[in-house]
Amino acid sequence: MAKPYAVQNTTQQKYTTTDVMAEKIKPKDLYFYTLIGIIFVILCISVWFILRDAWEAQNIVIPTTTTVPTERYVDIESYVRSNISNLSPTKESLGGTFYVTHIQTADGRGVVSYEDGHNAYTADFTYKVSDVGEPFVQTFILQNSKQ
Repeated sequence: MAKPYAVQNTTQQKYTTTDVMAEKIKPKDLYFYTLIGIIFVILCISVWFILRDAWEAQNIVIPTTTTVPTERYVDIESYVRSNISNLSPTKESLGGTFYVTHIQTADGRGVVSYEDGHNAYTADFTYKVSDVGEPFVQTFILQNSKQ
């Protein structure tokens, strides 16, 4: 009975396993298998990066904002500045014209300081901005006035 992995040729010479391995793997084949191994490792690493990025993309939480964008604050400020005479419950005195000295807005509320050159006022107001960006002052209440 022949030994396992032993190969016999037609001349009845016996080869050992080492002889068979040495004859089967030639340097040219060794480079080919090494190249295949390197390509396999590169592909595995690439797939890992792609899958990792896809997994991280699924876990991204996009924050939602409920506040009015900053551009609309500018609109309400300019609206109050240009309509302060109509919004004020008191009228200008001695032929003066109201102008805004300070305005602060946030989250649907605001404080405005204004004067006509003779009297200075501060008022609290509430506002809304429509879906199309139109500002609308809901309430306008005077604080203590300085005369």
